[in-house]
Amino acid sequence: MDEKEMLKKMKEEFRSLKTEEQREEFIRNAVGNLDSLTAEKFERFTDAVAGDLKDMNALAEEIRVREKMEAILPMISVSYLAKHYFGKSSSWLYQRINGNKVHGKPAKFTAQELEKLRYALREIGQNIAGITL
Repeated sequence: MDEKEMLKKMKEEFRSLKTEEQREEFIRNAVGNLDSLTAEKFERFTDAVAGDLKDMNALAEEIRVREKMEAILPMISVSYLAKHYFGKSSSWLYQRINGNKVHGKPAKFTAQELEKLRYALREIGQNIAGITL
């Protein structure tokens, strides 16, 4: 079993535990198992953990974008935002906000698109704030 598969199995097993005692025993066993790994295998395992954390952080960022946008979407024209700032359709923008599957994969913003979205929202906010009645 490779290190990524080992990590996956450990996570699944940990999620299935019901009591604190089971979790403590799991941790004791896991530490013993990790201590028995060769330096090379342990390094590959830590690389797998780092990759898993990176994936979780990316997912958390996508969820934060969706939650933040949810509050303001009724207030703005998504069609305008998509066309004016991205040159795309409103469905394209909604797909990324909601993480809809496109070609079998969840749609998400690239780092550049997220920066463009931040800029667009700041600019729209400044334009609204600058209106004097």
